[in-house]
Amino acid sequence: MNIAVLVKQVPSVSDIELDPKTNNLVRIGAPSMLNPVDIHAIEAALAVKDARGGTVTLISMGMATAAEAMREGIAMGADTGILVSDERMAGSDTLATGKILAKAVEKSGPVDIVFTGRQSTDGDTGQIPPAIAQRLGMALISYANSVSVDGTTVTATRLNHDGIETVQAQLPAVVSVTEKSNTPRSPKIRGKMAAK
Repeated sequence: MNIAVLVKQVPSVSDIELDPKTNNLVRIGAPSMLNPVDIHAIEAALAVKDARGGTVTLISMGMATAAEAMREGIAMGADTGILVSDERMAGSDTLATGKILAKAVEKSGPVDIVFTGRQSTDGDTGQIPPAIAQRLGMALISYANSVSVDGTTVTATRLNHDGIETVQAQLPAVVSVTEKSNTPRSPKIRGKMAAK
């Protein structure tokens, strides 16, 4: 099973600043981190890999420093990472970001399932998972609290106003997970060394 996880390096939440001229986030020189919900997306992908086998590829769009965020995911157990970086992408809106990330997923090879966090802490829109699903012609399951794959069917539970809902989709699919979906594993020393 080929699994992709979209990850993003974001400014440290306590240090977010806006450029007064452009209203864009100031990223240069700001402390950064892996988007917190993306850690849960990585864990969901690794759990599927543990159960079904396959590979986990992290895909990120950003400056060269975003490679550091991907190293954290590789230390957790992801197999590889792809960083799409070009200064012309600076300040991209969700439409452009969705197009770029969908093309990166396509170029990474055939993918059975794409995991994402439900949203990033810097943009907070939640628009990328549906944009990716639409562009790739894949089913979408959003706000998943648990995920399992059986054959060609992905099953997820999520909270709604009436309680817990169980949803299914056929692979290939895009699944966005919440921060309540799992407890991420801690990177081991061996994983940290391999990630370097």
